[in-house]
Amino acid sequence: MNSVKVFYFMEVTQELVQSLFTYKDGILYWKVERSNGINIGDEAGTLHKVRTGYRRRVGINRKYYYSARIIFLFHKGYLPEQVDHEDNDMLNDRIENLRPATGLQNAKNRSSSKGSTSRYLGVWLQKGRGSRTFWRSKIKVGSKQKSLGCFKVEEDAALAYNRAAVLYHGEFANLNIIQRILA
Repeated sequence: MNSVKVFYFMEVTQELVQSLFTYKDGILYWKVERSNGINIGDEAGTLHKVRTGYRRRVGINRKYYYSARIIFLFHKGYLPEQVDHEDNDMLNDRIENLRPATGLQNAKNRSSSKGSTSRYLGVWLQKGRGSRTFWRSKIKVGSKQKSLGCFKVEEDAALAYNRAAVLYHGEFANLNIIQRILA
């Protein structure tokens, strides 16, 4: 009975997760049989709804962890502050898609808000008086918003955002994919 209690309060380490799981193509599988009907070889974790979609999470030591963090620990041996998905697909937990990040770095590659007036990140429609309508572009640098200017064409505002994102966010920049419509 004591060994069960020791297991529940063990620190989550690379050694522990490698003893509990096997990894293949971004998915963890149980290496041990669990008392709640989980068998060896079963896919580990459940889908959990978050603000931006779904993420997979697994329970270890009576605590839940996002599987991306456990996969990162499984391969790299440590848990960074956060784990970022390079392709922004939170269900793509392949180790090649995961990188260590701070909260600030992870926030830099977010996607455009739902309900935005523009299909591009960092761009919105500014309605003025009469026919004075234009596209504004901005980017967050640290805790401050930086204006990138006003543009007649939405795609020009998106390009301004992309240039600033590369400059200020580096490898964590989430760039707009711009498709110009030729008239």
